[in-house]
Amino acid sequence: MRSCGSICGNPKRDRALVCVVEDVRDVMAIENYGQFTGIYHVLGGIISPMEGIGPGDLNIQGLVDKVITGSVSEVILAFQLQLKVIRQFLYL
Repeated sequence: MRSCGSICGNPKRDRALVCVVEDVRDVMAIENYGQFTGIYHVLGGIISPMEGIGPGDLNIQGLVDKVITGSVSEVILAFQLQLKVIRQFLYL
């Protein structure tokens, strides 16, 4: 499982706001703007049947677990818009 480390571990972050990204590089890109105050959830990839990557290969259950706890009020999906990403949105 991938992590966003000290950024998400910061107690000043708004844990009710979760930004879902493909990988850690996306976390760093968003952090460069300095505007997002929530936490991140790193999936570790994109669903891609052609490349043999299915939902079970990604950190989707971790996201579901965060939402089920009831402490999350907003989930932001932050991906580059591509056809394979639309497939991911539909799955989530």
